[in-house]
Formats: sequence, structure tokens, C-alpha cells
Amino acid sequence: MFVVDNTVLANFAVTDGIDILEAILSNRAVIPYHVVHEFHNSRMFSGMILSIPFVQIVDSDLELFENSITSLGFSGLGKGELSCIYTVSVAELADTILTDDNLARKYCKKYRIEFHGSVYVLALGVKQGLLPRENAEALLSDMKHSGYWLKDRITVQMALEALEDQ
Repeated sequence: MFVVDNTVLANFAVTDGIDILEAILSNRAVIPYHVVHEFHNSRMFSGMILSIPFVQIVDSDLELFENSITSLGFSGLGKGELSCIYTVSVAELADTILTDDNLARKYCKKYRIEFHGSVYVLALGVKQGLLPRENAEALLSDMKHSGYWLKDRITVQMALEALEDQ
């Protein structure tokens, strides 16, 4: 089960690919309400309908979690990233975070939480037969042109090869 962060939602939304994201994750993902709120607060995505189920986290629980993470030296995570980490590590509603946020990924790496990003999701779509590789590469190119920062040498093909090795 995946928990989806705003960075991945925004990368797919900016390319009109929310339907593709939802098809690839098909009943295997949740979005914390804090992420939905962050996503909809963007003028560009304010009216966009998401069909991935939402999970509610009590604000006081998230605040306690944030305080504990801050005491470990991780400050600067937003409510969206915090709620994704909480969903995996405390609520245990998912086991993998989908995020392209560097600080969230750094935290996940340090505390051995599985994480992947938009390129992985595209590769998963190809592997599932939902998306031809060329279309996935084109979507990735569109994401990059829309502001998704990623080293040019990283491709969906590389992510597919990594998936095959798992």
C-alpha cells in the first residue's frame, strides 16, 4: 500500500495525468488529508477531483509526531510530508511513501522507510501494461518541463530496470 505526497500528485496533475496516477495505483494508495489540503490550496489544482481515498490524521497526533521528528534533527518537513511519514510509521496504513521531496526522502532513507517517486510510478504503469514506455517517457519529459527537477539522465527505462531487479 502506498501513501501519496503532494510532490507526486502535483507532477501528475500538471501533465493532466491524475487519471493515469489513479489507474496505476488502483486501490493500493491513500492520501493524508493534509496532503489533499496542500494540493487543493494551489490555485492550479484547487478544483481537481481526486479519487484516491483520503486518510484523516488528528492534528494533535501529527503535532506530537512533528515534535518527536524535530527532536531527532529533522526540521523543515511540511505537514504533507509529515502526514505521509506518520501514515507509514505510526498509523501503519501504508508501507511505502511516494514522494519527490528531498528532505522527506532523506528522512525515509535514514529510518529505513521505503519510498519512491514519480519516475517509479511511471515505470510501474509500464510494467502493469497501463502505459507504453514511450508515453511514460513523454510524461516524464512534460513533468521536467513543468518544473519537476530531476537529473536529465534518469529515465523511465532506468526505473523499469530497477523494478525488474527487485
